Amino acid sequence: MKLIKIPFSGGGLGKGNGSNEAPNKIISFLDAASFQIEEIPVEESNISLSHKNIENFISNLNQKAILLGGDHSITYPSVKGFSKNNKDFKLLIFDAHPDLVNNFVPPTHEDYLKVLIEKKIIPPQNILLVGIRNSDKIETEYICKKLIHCIYMSDIKSQDLNTITQQLISFCDQPTYLSIDIDVFDSDIAPGTGYAEPNGFKQKDLFNILQKIIQTKNIKLIDIVEVNPKKDIENKTSFLASKLIQTLQEF
Repeated sequence: MKLIKIPFSGGGLGKGNGSNEAPNKIISFLDAASFQIEEIPVEESNISLSHKNIENFISNLNQKAILLGGDHSITYPSVKGFSKNNKDFKLLIFDAHPDLVNNFVPPTHEDYLKVLIEKKIIPPQNILLVGIRNSDKIETEYICKKLIHCIYMSDIKSQDLNTITQQLISFCDQPTYLSIDIDVFDSDIAPGTGYAEPNGFKQKDLFNILQKIIQTKNIKLIDIVEVNPKKDIENKTSFLASKLIQTLQEF
């Protein structure tokens, strides 16, 4: 399996400072010899250039890979690059926040998804947000206006997990880009992130869901973002991300 390091925190609006250290910290908990590891060159002070480098790299990628961010802004150029070779695709996002606040260009980690939609890189109906539990009124209205598929954490808590899993499997009926913001996990097990939120996924539950989703074989590219070693407690979050990679590596 190929791991691609994207050590970029320049799109984190200050909250992401330290997420550029995540790729190396996460890999330190893995048997690195088991992976093909590459790194995309980025510059913290130049979002446009960094995003361009990411987009170009991904557009020329001809195999499955796991991307290690970095803040969530890296998903914008990664999806843009992915779209060059996948004209009709799905975007499945696990996140505590919708990231639909503004429409900045280049996008930050708070609005990368809105820019993907507004730039028509992906139609709203091909997006599914999972695990949302803290959203601004602007974001909630935008989700309704654009008819974006969304499974809130409150829905997950009130329904059978098998039912939720089947919905996700049904959604992934085309080539799918999977983005996992580490804050989708409960803050007790993932404290090392920019906006840690309580009442999120437990490790066992999300790992079980992901193991079943990857069996569809439609997941083509994965990113793991917003791990921040500077905000971590006893490396809990980085270690969790390493276990996540091990769970996903057979996709």
